[in-house]
Amino acid sequence: MTTVDRTAYPRFRAKKPITKKELSELYTPSEKDIAFVQKNANGLKNQFHLILFLKSFQRLGYFVQIKTIPSQIISHIKKTA
Repeated sequence: MTTVDRTAYPRFRAKKPITKKELSELYTPSEKDIAFVQKNANGLKNQFHLILFLKSFQRLGYFVQIKTIPSQIISHIKKTA
């Protein structure tokens, strides 16, 4: 059976932790991502929220509420952005 993160409406996995490889490949902001965020959001808090939305959208294909983003992803983006 296909996993929920590979369906037409992917979601963050609730039970399995995200691997370091997935965090690195899917959620590490690129220089292009960072430039976009710096250009389009004022203030560190707004920039951080925008990068969370951007990386989540790139992975899932739709916008999510910040509270639904797994803490692993938030921590990884904090360290790498």
